[in-house]
Amino acid sequence: MVALLSESAAGGSVEAEVTVLDSDQAVEAYVGQFTGPTLADQVRDAVAAAAPGPGQVVVGAVVWLGCETPAGAVVEASDRVRLVANPKPVAKVECLVPVTTVALAVVDAATVAG
Repeated sequence: MVALLSESAAGGSVEAEVTVLDSDQAVEAYVGQFTGPTLADQVRDAVAAAAPGPGQVVVGAVVWLGCETPAGAVVEASDRVRLVANPKPVAKVECLVPVTTVALAVVDAATVAG
């Protein structure tokens, strides 16, 4: 896992598959879904700081929308590559504004080639 980033009222929706963030254009297209003032910058900074090795890429996905933030996320790979909140948080209070949580990870490029 490269990063787990969260912001209240940032928009986005939980994604069934990861997005490959292998270029500035891919990152900008991805962060365009966020309406919060800082989540897009957090994603940009984390992708820029990531150090994928040869044959690897950074991928991202919104893994959770809710009152609580997950403690982590895991990569699941079968017929598609997914990032999944793990463990899934349990809401302890009613919230008025959901928190968007994005997970970023480095994976082998071959697993997301498409």
